[in-house]
Amino acid sequence: MARTQRGARYGSGTLVKRTGPNGDTWIAKWRDGGRQVQRGLGFAHSKKHPDGLTRAEAEAALGTLREQVAIERADERAAEAKWAAEERRRSLAQVGEALIAAKRAAGRKPSTIEAYSYWLRMEPGSRWSIGSPQTTVVLRVP
Repeated sequence: MARTQRGARYGSGTLVKRTGPNGDTWIAKWRDGGRQVQRGLGFAHSKKHPDGLTRAEAEAALGTLREQVAIERADERAAEAKWAAEERRRSLAQVGEALIAAKRAAGRKPSTIEAYSYWLRMEPGSRWSIGSPQTTVVLRVP
């Protein structure tokens, strides 16, 4: 990675000192997965806040915070991917029941609902019947 004149790595984030009614505050800004992330780090060291963060302490806090947020986001992405994979795999019976429920909610005639139900039940014992273990459908959701 390239370094800037101040020695920080390019893309490692920025510290902003924001002035407020209670004193200056350090704000950390960086990008994670294409999204801008901002977090308050605490008050800046001053006469009003002698226990506040110096710039060096704020930079160290920025690095720690970035690592924590990256771990949290990775866990969230993994959980979402697992949930999405589980949701995509449905049996033919589940897909058919969802279709019938959607058509019923859309106000289709009872004869249409009955026809859909028949198509799901047709050819008992074949590989497309509802009780067959081979009736797993994989839906591809973009």
